[in-house]
Amino acid sequence: MSAVQTLNARDDLLELADLYEQVAALDPSTPSAGGAGVGPRVPPGVGELLQSDEVWRALADVDDWIGYCASIVASDVGDGPMPQLTPARLRYVAAWALVMLEQDDEVLARSFAAELARHLRVLRQLAHRGEHRVPVGVECRRQGCDGQLVSNLGGSDGTDSALRCDQCGQEVPFLV
Repeated sequence: MSAVQTLNARDDLLELADLYEQVAALDPSTPSAGGAGVGPRVPPGVGELLQSDEVWRALADVDDWIGYCASIVASDVGDGPMPQLTPARLRYVAAWALVMLEQDDEVLARSFAAELARHLRVLRQLAHRGEHRVPVGVECRRQGCDGQLVSNLGGSDGTDSALRCDQCGQEVPFLV
């Protein structure tokens, strides 16, 4: 694996740790973006249950996956005890991302990258519900990404955040 892929995986794991904490702190009763969607209406209170279940399943999937990855890294590196909390495990594996990407088992290395992308996509979607994306017409600066930068308005923190790539999620700081 190249150094760029290793750095991208490390950055993605660190972002996943931040998103995990953000999604875990979400209030499930917060309404999602938009008004009434197309399709059948659900009874009052059921929407919150469905959203809570979706969040719980996404977090449980990340818990299971990173527990497996961290055990592989711990057995290969042998660098002290493995962290117990999921965000700490994500940061632990991020520090040793090269170990996961350069496994002798090529299927394991490829599935690590694929699962990382899947979990990152799901948690980004859950963390950024309710945001309105405004394209700014500038290409992403990350090597190998074909995405466009967008401005996310109405974010979960109540402020207009920095520009973010619509494909890879890399953030460009907002400067005046």
